[in-house]
Amino acid sequence: MRKNDISCPECGAGFRRLELHSARGERGEYHCACGHVLEVFDGSKVVVYRFDSPTFDSSVKRLMLATTMKFFEPRRFADPDLAARKLTENANGIEAIQDGRIYIERVNDPFLAAGGSGNEFRAGIARAIAQGWPWRHESGTYVKFTDSGAALFA
Repeated sequence: MRKNDISCPECGAGFRRLELHSARGERGEYHCACGHVLEVFDGSKVVVYRFDSPTFDSSVKRLMLATTMKFFEPRRFADPDLAARKLTENANGIEAIQDGRIYIERVNDPFLAAGGSGNEFRAGIARAIAQGWPWRHESGTYVKFTDSGAALFA
């Protein structure tokens, strides 16, 4: 990781620049609040900017503080209700074995492949159980659909 401080040549805004070579970033540009392009990214590394110094024009400072900086895309299954729905859909598509059991890893794999994380899986399965759609065995190794869960796809 490499750190350095830069300032905008147009308005003098100060930024802390962090560069991570161990991961690939995305192509794009970073603009100061005044509109000046500070850097064009080629995607070979992750680069993050953070507003750092109040040594510039006060009108630009107000604009900078009012502008929200977004460095990541929101997670697809960050909402537990959406994750619960996706997990229930995944479980519905899996053939049950031995008394209607669906092994938890058979539900987990498609969820992770669709971009979900382990924490989102845990939150989603907890929400689905709270809704009464599946029932999870105390060992946590399998789930079964309840009547209300089966009715979702009938």
